[in-house]
Amino acid sequence: MAEGIAGAFDSLFGAPMTPEKKREAKQAAREREHEAETKSDFAAYLAERERARRLSREHEATRERHRDDGNDNGPRGQGVPRQELPTT
Repeated sequence: MAEGIAGAFDSLFGAPMTPEKKREAKQAAREREHEAETKSDFAAYLAERERARRLSREHEATRERHRDDGNDNGPRGQGVPRQELPTT
């Protein structure tokens, strides 16, 4: 927002920009936009990675609780009770 106000002020009262300066200004604006998008994408990636880690920890905790309760959750979470083998 401040850049917009400064840009408007410069356009009214500043020296006219040469074509080269206009190209440089556009290029700088594109670079800032690209950098902002990259940061946003990276932040989203980190958030997704943390969410996946949290879910993995929660699933592992659930499996541990089921094991402690005597249930073998199995690969698909059917909750099949463990069977004791006869001792001889």
